[in-house]
Amino acid sequence: MKLIKIALTGGPCGGKTAATCRIQDAFTKLGYKVFLINETATELLSSGVTPKELGRYEYQSKQFFMQSTKEDVCGQEALSCGADKVLIVCDRGLPDNAAYLSMNEYYFLLKERDMSRLETLVRYDAAFMLRTAANESDELYSVKSNPVRTENARQAIELDEKLMLAWADHPNLFVIEAKNSFEEKINEVLTILADFAEEEKPFLYQSKYIVEYPDIDKFDIDLRTEKEFYKLGPEKYALKETVNGKKRYKIIDQNEAYYCSNVDLLKLIAEGDSHKKKICSTVYGFHYDDEYIEIETYDHQKNTAVMTIEKRDKKAPDH
Repeated sequence: MKLIKIALTGGPCGGKTAATCRIQDAFTKLGYKVFLINETATELLSSGVTPKELGRYEYQSKQFFMQSTKEDVCGQEALSCGADKVLIVCDRGLPDNAAYLSMNEYYFLLKERDMSRLETLVRYDAAFMLRTAANESDELYSVKSNPVRTENARQAIELDEKLMLAWADHPNLFVIEAKNSFEEKINEVLTILADFAEEEKPFLYQSKYIVEYPDIDKFDIDLRTEKEFYKLGPEKYALKETVNGKKRYKIIDQNEAYYCSNVDLLKLIAEGDSHKKKICSTVYGFHYDDEYIEIETYDHQKNTAVMTIEKRDKKAPDH
């Protein structure tokens, strides 16, 4: 069994949450069972458990405990799931707590949890430091994808530097600098991660075509994904997905996707325009030569479908 565990870290608006979606999609197509551990801070803050209520140290202590517990439970499940290749992706890791405490407070926390600083680092095979977009420009900086985040651009840069120090001693730390394009940044993460995992380059580039409605039974399907789209705004959608029987929920905002809970998704749908009809589709995915093909059929359209051809090399011709 091949088991890899990584952490995504970095200041606000670094692309961590969007990267988790892309990593799951890309590595599922490479044959991995992917487990995602969502950001613990967002879960606590969204539920009303805050540093203001508990005090800074007590809050970080509870967050540390909850994070480590989630990782331990997920690790046990990963070992028993029966998959040949498993990837665990953590949206932030235990060392992140150091950025929110003084050095003395952090070492006291580690002592309370009977853990060393080195142990907090090596529980992850690799760490990806996604530098905040505030390092590139104030215009690129936004916290709209996570309403519980309140840092301004200057605070985001300061936090980014503290997180860099917290992870600096990890033996496999990959620093992904801020870029004008989030797509370019996430593609860099995927390429480095595939190389670290000793896998082929992931499918990064795609072309889309409208085709006649196909006979799906002719294809050897690897993945079947059922989708329900709900329009929330001009460029914002709620998406329910069922991938080979497993449910997951996403918000797509101006082509940036991030996961959310079922409760959050239903709340957004209820707040949206209830008169807008949902769009239902089914996506069938399979490998063909050195490409990954997806055929998406729509319940309201029985004559045509959308075919997506995903390639590892941007210049490779479509077959």
